[in-house]
Amino acid sequence: AIRAGCPCLAAGSENGGPSFFAEIAQHAVQALQQQSSGEHALYALQFASDVASAASMLAPESYARGRTHAQAVAATSVHPGMGRLASAMSGSSHVGSELPGWRRSMVDGSLSSVPGNESVVAAAAAFALTTKQTHSETELPIGAQILKQMIACACGQMPPGLVTDISAALFVVWASCGDFLFGGWLTDALGGDKNGFPRRSTTIEQKRFFVCELLAIEDETAPAALRGVPVDETSGKMDLRRFKRVVKAFCGGKKVGK
Repeated sequence: AIRAGCPCLAAGSENGGPSFFAEIAQHAVQALQQQSSGEHALYALQFASDVASAASMLAPESYARGRTHAQAVAATSVHPGMGRLASAMSGSSHVGSELPGWRRSMVDGSLSSVPGNESVVAAAAAFALTTKQTHSETELPIGAQILKQMIACACGQMPPGLVTDISAALFVVWASCGDFLFGGWLTDALGGDKNGFPRRSTTIEQKRFFVCELLAIEDETAPAALRGVPVDETSGKMDLRRFKRVVKAFCGGKKVGK
């Protein structure tokens, strides 16, 4: 229903209330919190990544501004040797192969005609994903909540052997949404200095460095040693292997490397 832009997902939003999509998005967050493994974990990760990517996938010209052509291609490409989830997200085979492709083409962002239902659903999804949740335990928008739970999964909420699939889920949200939206959600998800997430000792400088390394951009406001290393689009920015290494280093550190 999400990938097809089913109009029922926008139900409720016409009266100013939460849409059906917003309710589904909350279930995506809860699914990641279940500390699942195996097939259940893979489906939870794919479900959450589809929810977080919905607005950008259905109407990229409105909700994926600044996303590059390389990112659009990476969102639906096969990434060989990077696990079942990476293949499933491309719509090629294995887990999730029964899912339809996204209704809109991610590659051609120049398409101007957006079917009515698609536009309405994309708007409802964008509102749900980017609006602060003032009546919940956290005020984070759902997009940031999903990324926070994915990071928590990589830090031990899911088995260490799933770090490749968790990285793939994070990667496809980034590739779908682009640097600006994904980077904003990730920064909100990580929070402030030594706030207990993902560890009590994690500093704001370490978090900024992680964001810059993950997005392969340079933080010009940081000291030279903590700026991150910018990577050219043609030399590996959208390389899932590079992305996974950064996730693993930040979330697992020596524990995963041993």
